[in-house]
Amino acid sequence: MHLKEEDAKKKCCPVMTKIDKNEPMVSDKIIKCIAANCIMWRWKMSMRESSAQGYCGLASKPEQ
Repeated sequence: MHLKEEDAKKKCCPVMTKIDKNEPMVSDKIIKCIAANCIMWRWKMSMRESSAQGYCGLASKPEQ
């Protein structure tokens, strides 16, 4: 799914974990996606466009 960066930041990241026990965060301690600040974030189009969208590179590339 292609998302605008601000929308992606509202989703949880299944890869981010607690530092102390290396367990996935649950309930109110869910870690949100950091979108373009993540090395796995991929852009659909030019970053300079205001409507630029991207996706998590850990998943397969979304259908057009």
